[in-house]
Amino acid sequence: MRRSCLIGMLGQSPAIVTELVRYLYDYDGCRLTDVTMMITDDEDVKASSKFVKASLLVHYPRCHYHEYVLDFEDVLSEESNLKFMELSAKLIYEARKVHGVERVYLSVAGGRKITGVSLGVLASLFGIQTIFHVIEKDIRRYNEFQERYMSDIKGFGECKSDEELKARYRENQEVYDRIMFPPAEDVVYLRIPVVPFPREELGLIKRMLSGIYLDEEYVSPDKLKAYRDAGIIYYDRRRTYATETGEVWRRILEYVI
Repeated sequence: MRRSCLIGMLGQSPAIVTELVRYLYDYDGCRLTDVTMMITDDEDVKASSKFVKASLLVHYPRCHYHEYVLDFEDVLSEESNLKFMELSAKLIYEARKVHGVERVYLSVAGGRKITGVSLGVLASLFGIQTIFHVIEKDIRRYNEFQERYMSDIKGFGECKSDEELKARYRENQEVYDRIMFPPAEDVVYLRIPVVPFPREELGLIKRMLSGIYLDEEYVSPDKLKAYRDAGIIYYDRRRTYATETGEVWRRILEYVI
């Protein structure tokens, strides 16, 4: 069976990971073997991540959980979002080229709206044609139930080993399962189709970011204007140049082509 990987951002709603794992574990002829979540450097979020890992160790022991801690507490600036995008690109590349998964799924269920938008852009660059979101139908009722056990969830942050995580989860598994795996009929799964960039267009963008001499390679005025207005290049009569944002895009494209 082909292997797949789920990559996304995790905040303080751990069930958005386990609900998607349940949905994608044997999805479309692929076995979900890896889950990679990016988290901010916040103690409550770190505890939430350990709670996810504990649940997966108990219910999906063959599904490997990877956690990457961002070196900032939240995505609250263009700079931090570009760092997030660059790390995400690296993780997508490693999933495919290092870990050998055939299919990468992206989750936009966790994190801020800006991280979901950024993952959508990366999906288009990498040719990932489906993004997933998960929504609780009665989010108020669900949040009220989870809130009763927030101190328990934070307690997972104290665990030092996988064995401790499993043991702590099993101490109150009936309740924790209700948090992490609510009834399927209470959850809506959304598949968001993504149109990929043509490979030749990605090559052009990459060359423009490295610097195209316009007397050596023709680039239509409409394309020059479009990528200038997007904020990734500027140009004069001679050549194109990468902006600061464009330099990040150039590094991201090194992972793509």
